[in-house]
Amino acid sequence: MKNIKFYILLMTFLLLTCSFFAYASESKLAKIYGGQDVLLRPNGTWEYQDIVVQYSDEYFEMGKTVKVNNVSLSVNSAHYKKDNNQIWLVINCSIRNLNSIPVIISSLTTFTLTDVKGNYQDLSLLANIDNPLDGRLMPNQTVNGEIAFEVDLSNEYYWELVFRPDLVNPGQAIYLIMKEQIK
Repeated sequence: MKNIKFYILLMTFLLLTCSFFAYASESKLAKIYGGQDVLLRPNGTWEYQDIVVQYSDEYFEMGKTVKVNNVSLSVNSAHYKKDNNQIWLVINCSIRNLNSIPVIISSLTTFTLTDVKGNYQDLSLLANIDNPLDGRLMPNQTVNGEIAFEVDLSNEYYWELVFRPDLVNPGQAIYLIMKEQIK
């Protein structure tokens, strides 16, 4: 009986110790005097951040950087691409990994696009874009890339781009891409 209690106590101690070191190795986002966001890294360095932490379903405009689950996204621009009978909305984005571990970005699972009526648009892997936004994102790495959706030009007002970087943890950013912003 004493051995079982000892092993349970030992396992609990090891689990708590591992949790502490895993938590201590992550980058942290902090606010300093004056309200400025600062990214604190485990190696003691830091940098100012101009980002919004996303906790709700509010809408963001192109150009705004939003943080969701230790990943920040900025929608830089959007344009139409036409080929034969197909029309794509190509969206240029910048993504930064604010975490201390690599993150996998998959446009299939991370992004959705809806029209003004709430209809989902198909993500296109055949649009022949220059720089696809897929792959492994190392800690503190920023990548720029594009995603393309097959669209119908009868949508007269705007598109909603939803960014969900993590399928397990809640959190999303919703960008409104107004028709007049699309080149």
